[in-house]
Amino acid sequence: PPQTTWLSAHEAIVCFGKPKGYLYSKDRFTDFTLRLELRFAPPADETVAKAFNPNTGIMLHIAEPHKQWPKSLEVQGRFADLATIKENGGAAKVTTVDDSAARESARKPVGKWNAIEVVSKAGSIAAFLNGTKICESQPSDVTSGLIGLQSEDFEVHFRRLRIRPE
Repeated sequence: PPQTTWLSAHEAIVCFGKPKGYLYSKDRFTDFTLRLELRFAPPADETVAKAFNPNTGIMLHIAEPHKQWPKSLEVQGRFADLATIKENGGAAKVTTVDDSAARESARKPVGKWNAIEVVSKAGSIAAFLNGTKICESQPSDVTSGLIGLQSEDFEVHFRRLRIRPE
């Protein structure tokens, strides 16, 4: 097993998933567009591949104090729910419109790179998967903060991270 949770390798940030937690930005953001690509390492055992549902997430508007899952919003990285928007750590329930059929059509298989775009504007979040809008939220009680990448028990690779403040 690796001795570290996060490392930089082959032009990507690699997360080995343990312990659970997150890596976060130094700067706070309010209105922005974030783009990145992510892929999960496929399971070594092909017999579990069909039921394999690896997990990560992109945490938005992280509020301090830092704890395992701080008050924030999340663009879900769990494979089955990729690009859903949800609340974490005591943030108020967020109202969303989610298109599961679009997710099924746009999502690439485990082991392939999936492009995620997140647009935060005036407290609302929109999440796109491989160019297709998947989910949009109404404004939440958290509208500004740090941005993070989650470590949640599975090996995941992130690349081409870029953010444009609005």
